[in-house]
Amino acid sequence: AAAAAEAQGARAQELKDKAAHLLRVEAELKEARERQAKTEDKLASKTSECSAAEVKLAKSEAAATAAGSELGKAVADLEATRKERDAAAAQLSKARKEVEA
Repeated sequence: AAAAAEAQGARAQELKDKAAHLLRVEAELKEARERQAKTEDKLASKTSECSAAEVKLAKSEAAATAAGSELGKAVADLEATRKERDAAAAQLSKARKEVEA
């Protein structure tokens, strides 16, 4: 009877130890889930920031393309103005020569 009671006490202690271990594992699991949720929140935030940055980049690229196009037009206008100026200078030179002659 004493041996049976001792075995029963040992079994009860073993079950208490397993229950305590299970509670520790459950607490660790809960902490891990909380860390995962925080990490997922950070990831969602960074993803949102990346999306906003991509939109800004696209707008900047579009503005740069438009500015490049305007610059091309301005260069073409400048070249046309130079040609007009050179033609006017040639006419002026020709007229002076005719007046001098």
